[in-house]
Amino acid sequence: MVAKILPDRGGPIEGMGEFDLIDRIRRITGPSSALMGIGDDAAVIDLGGPEVLLATVDMQVQNVHFGIEQYAPADLGRRAVAVNLSDIAAMGGTPRHVLVSLALPPDIPATWVEELYQGMATEAGDWDADIIGGNISRIQGPICVDVIILGSVPPGEVVPRSGGRPGDLLAVTGSLGNAAALRSAVEHALDLDDLASPEWIASAASVHPRVREGRVLARLHLAHAMLDLSDGLAGDLQHLCRASGLGAEIDARRLPIDDQVWSIAAALGLDALDLAISGGEDYELLIALGSQDAEAACEALASVGLHVIGRLEPAAHGITLLDWTGRRHSMPPSGWTHF
Repeated sequence: MVAKILPDRGGPIEGMGEFDLIDRIRRITGPSSALMGIGDDAAVIDLGGPEVLLATVDMQVQNVHFGIEQYAPADLGRRAVAVNLSDIAAMGGTPRHVLVSLALPPDIPATWVEELYQGMATEAGDWDADIIGGNISRIQGPICVDVIILGSVPPGEVVPRSGGRPGDLLAVTGSLGNAAALRSAVEHALDLDDLASPEWIASAASVHPRVREGRVLARLHLAHAMLDLSDGLAGDLQHLCRASGLGAEIDARRLPIDDQVWSIAAALGLDALDLAISGGEDYELLIALGSQDAEAACEALASVGLHVIGRLEPAAHGITLLDWTGRRHSMPPSGWTHF
């Protein structure tokens, strides 16, 4: 039987945008029996127990997410697990189990695979999760590392993207722009000896999933909505606002930007603000919380720092950015996108 080629009804996905493509997929898949399906950081599934199941998946592709010379295999393994842990954190959950699928060229050394798994097992073990299975396939093209993480959370403590309320404060953990600044420095072969400390470089090159912080916010019922900043503040804020049916205002003067980001940006002639809002790969949490809960949330997350950077507003106000002088601008939906 010869497969029928369907007519083109929308052109190539390049230029369409990742989330427009996801919307098309969602129209095909239709309603789900899951409590939450496509459109959040993780799916939420009720299996009838005291906690609901969280499920998330993320793929790391050679020459898209990493270069083979960029990371030692153990570091790549840690990263592949950590970016998924960040999604579990954004739902307020606890990671439990990891599944891994690998697509490998036949000439990859077995020791490379072993070290990759050592890194994955270490990162998972740091959060009391374990690798329980997966799949391995031959491929002629680039390496693909596809990771699924299963987690859990009490049903009354799930924190979706869609729970934001008008007047909620917007806050982020940690600092923004570190990964983008380091990536720009490497791309331009910038000498970092006088610009950044070795500790900052090591931290900026790693993913630090805010699992403990997300869990604390969920357990104390301090977060109305939450997601992790993987694509950049400007892009991910659009997702939170879209899910919650709201607009937002961000104050650039309140963004937590590290001194080393400023130094690298100045040396390269870049805008530190652009690195902070559009650079991507921060893997911090963006949180909507009631103004009455801000002090308690800041105290609960004092070890990593929680910074109020703006507020949610009615949808009619759009998404705006106050610049360094306090002037208001429309915030474009910039950030990482695959297409």
